[in-house]
Amino acid sequence: MAAEQQFSGVLLGSSVCYGLALTLATPWACFVLGCCVQGLWGLYFPLMGQYRGRLVPHEHRACTLLLPKLAATLLSTVLLAATAHAPLLFMAAC
Repeated sequence: MAAEQQFSGVLLGSSVCYGLALTLATPWACFVLGCCVQGLWGLYFPLMGQYRGRLVPHEHRACTLLLPKLAATLLSTVLLAATAHAPLLFMAAC
């Protein structure tokens, strides 16, 4: 199976699981579907790494890995500082 088909399957499968969990809304269904979503997201990141290896030149790859991490760290730090006011949570985000 081609990587493009696997990637589409992961995105479609996780969307279906989210939709079913919202529709059924029972604790057992949400747990099982949540496990399915986590499994599918476990496939997502290796597939993205495979795409990155094929499409992004080697000299630019470090920058494409660093920028999303910086943005996520900044966002989590700002949100924790604005809502939690807990030093331990603030330090864990960094």
